[in-house]
Amino acid sequence: MSNLKLDDIVKVIVNLSPKSAVRKGFNVALIIGDSDVIPIEKRVVVYSGLEEMTEAGFTEDMPEYQAAQLYFSAEKNQVVWQ
Repeated sequence: MSNLKLDDIVKVIVNLSPKSAVRKGFNVALIIGDSDVIPIEKRVVVYSGLEEMTEAGFTEDMPEYQAAQLYFSAEKNQVVWQ
């Protein structure tokens, strides 16, 4: 049995690149609501916890606060569906 050269027919390149870095920001929730706590001029505010939301003027009965409560209480990699 003879070996056939495949160089003229097929060219195979194997590229072993390292894993790409994890992009920051994919674990940030966007909560949209109609309360007037955040002025229209600001558009978007980033809160790192419920305490900051309370300081800003959100109350526990507001839907935005309740959504943030679900988000901040979720364990890492846990999806909360309602």
